[in-house]
Amino acid sequence: MASGNSLDFGWNTVFKGLMRTPQPEGWGYTDEARLRGLKKKPAPFRMAVFAQIMIAIAEIKPMERGLMWLPLLALFIGLAWAGWNEYQKVEAYRTWAQGFDRTKYDIYAVLGEKGDCLTWGKPTRKGPVNQETFSLKEVQSLNLLVNQQPVTVDTLPENLKAKTIALEFLFPSPQDSVQIPFTEVAIAVEWTKYLQQQWQKWQEGTED
Repeated sequence: MASGNSLDFGWNTVFKGLMRTPQPEGWGYTDEARLRGLKKKPAPFRMAVFAQIMIAIAEIKPMERGLMWLPLLALFIGLAWAGWNEYQKVEAYRTWAQGFDRTKYDIYAVLGEKGDCLTWGKPTRKGPVNQETFSLKEVQSLNLLVNQQPVTVDTLPENLKAKTIALEFLFPSPQDSVQIPFTEVAIAVEWTKYLQQQWQKWQEGTED
């Protein structure tokens, strides 16, 4: 069995290979920065790192190389499973979405609109679970929440940093509210504008 020092040497060889270019060209710079002339457009960062790892591994002794493949194999298996899991969720969502006029999917929640009714739930491989349905006719107001604070969709800054994003629906009872999470501000803004228009139409129709 390889000694501790031999294993340390093997890992050091990998990290030395990586540190030859500790910040591959373009890593850490935005496209805007490159446009300002700070960096020219680089090759993908992940491919550069992978190439450095493979070169470093090729320089290691066979026994040490075999041991080093174990964590990499575990990583690849984990990534493959995560991809398969997400694919199954998307396929289940597509089947579910066929019954609605307008839908959205992300890792936090699915949302579907059919007439005045909204249905939302959590995506899983077997289809959305914990589904709730309510009518826009019952809603008293709706707001976009960013970092738990209501915002005005027409005045949002472009570089807004959002930790949490949700579309909040308030009902006549003070205790009743629904918050549907989103992963992206831009998509949440589109849904907010659209549903505010739809809500206004249903409210006017109800008043008539």
